[in-house]
Amino acid sequence: MDSYSVLYSSCHRTGLLSGFQRLRTEGKMCDVVLEAGGVSFPCHRALLASSSELAQRVILHDLCRPGSGQVPASGDGCGDMCERFIIDGLSVESCCCYANLAERHTLSNALEAANQTIAMEMGTLLQESKDKLLELNIQSLMSVLEFDEIPGVKELELIQLALDWLDENGPLPLLKSNLLLSRLRFGLVCSSDLANLRHRAMGTPLIRSQLTRAFGVPQDGSSSANQTEQAVNAQSVAHIACCSWAEGPAPIVQNSSCWRLIQEAGSSHP
Repeated sequence: MDSYSVLYSSCHRTGLLSGFQRLRTEGKMCDVVLEAGGVSFPCHRALLASSSELAQRVILHDLCRPGSGQVPASGDGCGDMCERFIIDGLSVESCCCYANLAERHTLSNALEAANQTIAMEMGTLLQESKDKLLELNIQSLMSVLEFDEIPGVKELELIQLALDWLDENGPLPLLKSNLLLSRLRFGLVCSSDLANLRHRAMGTPLIRSQLTRAFGVPQDGSSSANQTEQAVNAQSVAHIACCSWAEGPAPIVQNSSCWRLIQEAGSSHP
């Protein structure tokens, strides 16, 4: 067997790219043209294809105009190709990144598909890639929270995710935080678990009213058949309202303003 030697050059790759750039500047051996905003950019097909899977797909498929070698870098055709590329490549690893990309560039079909994938893979994402969820755009997160079915995930986990997202991306305007939290189904979580959640966003009037309705505290002044259960629910709402706005744990009974809030909502005295 013939012997051979392997030589490694740390500068070869730099020289290779410099060579391509020199050829492009001189207009030599360019075999594809990118068009964007009425401006043409002569390029090398091999370099583009090796640098980007999307560029490779665009070059090899239907966006390359027959006989011209020109590839439009904008327009409806390019958007359709990008959407197909995103949808075909959706996975648990890529869905959050692609959702952000689709939202940024208004690719509605790709965004819908990415959000669907996030909802279906939420259990895995929470366990293995929660940091990706915390980087998700707010429109996708709100859309995902509205899904009727998110397999293997409890509502309490979604509430905690939303609060963590607010911490990571805040402070947000009150309207946005309310829009996000209003997508949650507080009625699916027991009051004792909700009472352990302490976040400023949980203390807004809108969210407090949702918690009140979720716990079954009547808001029309009517009496409840089970006064004991109603009192416990009222205590839970008051506890969340107190602790959400306080710097630290707040006693349930000692905050009279919170009790008035619950009483005005129609609850009985504890």
